[in-house]
Amino acid sequence: MGTMKIDKRTLTIVGTTMLFEFIADSAIYSIARAKKEGKFSFKLATGIDAVKIIAFGIVSGFAIDFLIQAIENTQKSTAEKELDKLAAQEKEKVIAGLYVGKTPTKIQWA
Repeated sequence: MGTMKIDKRTLTIVGTTMLFEFIADSAIYSIARAKKEGKFSFKLATGIDAVKIIAFGIVSGFAIDFLIQAIENTQKSTAEKELDKLAAQEKEKVIAGLYVGKTPTKIQWA
């Protein structure tokens, strides 16, 4: 596998998972409350229930993102994996400042 990195995609998956889970759990909570009281009204979870739902949504979002990345990596060909490795190396060089002030003049495909 690789290291877990947090990028826009990860944040999108975690946020979406958390939001859907919060809405779904609130709906389930409202349905259960309606069975007791006899009438339905949608109520968002509050207090410790909301904290638990949000925490579980964040954890499950990271788990879903990790699984999606694992599945994508198993589907990649050897050439795609090598290209990803080279791109990561070049990104590290850019971050390290090795290309500061340099402008590419041509692209050569090997």
